[in-house]
Amino acid sequence: MAQKTGVASSRRALARVYGGGVEGYIVTGVSVDYTKMKAVELEECFNRAVDARDDASIEGVYAELRRRARVGRAGSAAAEVLRRVAAMRRPRTSVSCASCASGSCPGGHVYVLAISWKGALIHYVGYTGKRVEERLDDNFRHNDAGRWIRTGKAADFIRSAGRDNVRIATELFASVNPVASARDTEKLKAAEGVLARKLSDDGLQTYSDQLPKSLRAKFWSGDRES
Repeated sequence: MAQKTGVASSRRALARVYGGGVEGYIVTGVSVDYTKMKAVELEECFNRAVDARDDASIEGVYAELRRRARVGRAGSAAAEVLRRVAAMRRPRTSVSCASCASGSCPGGHVYVLAISWKGALIHYVGYTGKRVEERLDDNFRHNDAGRWIRTGKAADFIRSAGRDNVRIATELFASVNPVASARDTEKLKAAEGVLARKLSDDGLQTYSDQLPKSLRAKFWSGDRES
């Protein structure tokens, strides 16, 4: 059964993720807010994810440890945990699509970004013809003319949240990918809509262009319609 709040306390997160077996993370589709966990709990979650070969959880925990290590002091708990777990992290071409890793992907993906924003966890759902990791990075890159590659209110919001507060929530969508050819936008839009509606029905704060406006999470100042 999916979690209704979308944000678990650290101990409840570990219980729900691994309480019913180490594969429980992907089966239940729980969206864990790693920022709520202590460093020692992150290390426990990481170790169990390694045992389960749960690459989505490994990358999520690792990203949070890196964030804390960058903003914290040398020798902090997060930095020490990061040093210990780094050797156990297996590099992957993509944890968002198994076909990307094998080189047989037709290119079309749906994705979910878990964005920590003013105490809330917003789930932004979209689609792309690129690797999901590359699509996220585009929000923070400039083109040759010095302008942002991605523009619009959603891209502005993602940048305002900050890269360290945006996580690819692979556990919520990886099993769906690849969806279709990168050029088949109608199938990709339909798949985005199905995924977004499921997350919304599960009680997660969700934004997608394919959701009815009444169901979209409102995450930018003054937003009444989007």
